[in-house]
Amino acid sequence: PPPALDPASAVTESVPTGITASFSPAAITSGTTSTSLTVAAASSVAPGNYTFTVRGRATGISDQTGQVTLTVTAAPAIGLTLAPSALTVVQGASGQSTVTIARTNLTTAIALSASGAPAGVTTTFALATINTETSTTLSVAVGAAVAVGTYPITVTATAGAVTQVATLQLTVDLLRTISLSATPNPLSVTQGLAGSATVTVTRLNVTGVVTLAVSGQPTGVSVNTNPNPVSGTSATATFNVGAAVAPGNYPITVTASAAGVANATTQFTLTVVAGAPAIALSLTRTSLSIVQGDSAGTSVVITRSNFSQQVNLAVSGVPNNVTARLSNTATLTNGAILTIVAGAGATPGTYPILVTGTGTGISPA
Repeated sequence: PPPALDPASAVTESVPTGITASFSPAAITSGTTSTSLTVAAASSVAPGNYTFTVRGRATGISDQTGQVTLTVTAAPAIGLTLAPSALTVVQGASGQSTVTIARTNLTTAIALSASGAPAGVTTTFALATINTETSTTLSVAVGAAVAVGTYPITVTATAGAVTQVATLQLTVDLLRTISLSATPNPLSVTQGLAGSATVTVTRLNVTGVVTLAVSGQPTGVSVNTNPNPVSGTSATATFNVGAAVAPGNYPITVTASAAGVANATTQFTLTVVAGAPAIALSLTRTSLSIVQGDSAGTSVVITRSNFSQQVNLAVSGVPNNVTARLSNTATLTNGAILTIVAGAGATPGTYPILVTGTGTGISPA
């Protein structure tokens, strides 16, 4: 042992960068048998094993050394990320952000909280306490009266003395909507005619053009919408109904689209009404050249509109010595054969011959 009055001291050597070591007390005097070595590792020191030397010195004796192995481990920490970290929600709606948790040397439960939301905005975590999970969802509901603007919401994760925060930038935007209505409903249009419906566009904070699309019309019905796109509040949809379109009720859908808002739709009924009963006559050959004593023929075509009863056919304007014969003078079909016979005594010339069709309740054709 050293002399009783000689002090002894200890120093450290080869201590890695970022690690500090100190003794308490720094020197051992008579009656003191030990000193305390305190080692501190800066946050910049990478986890791992480090070795340094402790050297003891006293007057009159050789230095004594010892090796100290220091193991540095990462401090407990919480990784906290938000996706998205910037969320835009319109007034009266809600949005979500995914909260992802990463742990470092931490096994205890993590509590989540949110602060800084303005009045009228509520925040809710799907899981307010994270045990073994790695993520949860933060829902943000914005009241209809919340003022437009950007609000930072602080999300805090806490486990004992370990805390981590992240910021969600909430942007509250104006509620923008469009809605549609159509009048009259139902819209009645007779076969072969046209009818119009007025489409009214109701806007809320939407100033751009609105594009309209009409669907559901049956084959034989064409639609013209004017104006389209709509810069104002209404447009006229004109339905041209073909004569062959079957009478009945057809559901029509009008869809409106505009930039930055959800599409809007409205429905109404197109009622196709049967037209008045009618027939029309035509000839496959409207000019016949016949030699005296010879004959020629043409077909009489009956076009029916909402008329299925008997059609009576008659021929007039036939000159002397000329005979007109119909294969059917009363028919339920759509035609007949007209044969013109020129007698040997027929006077040469051009003669207009008229074929007439009649029926109960219809105008002659």
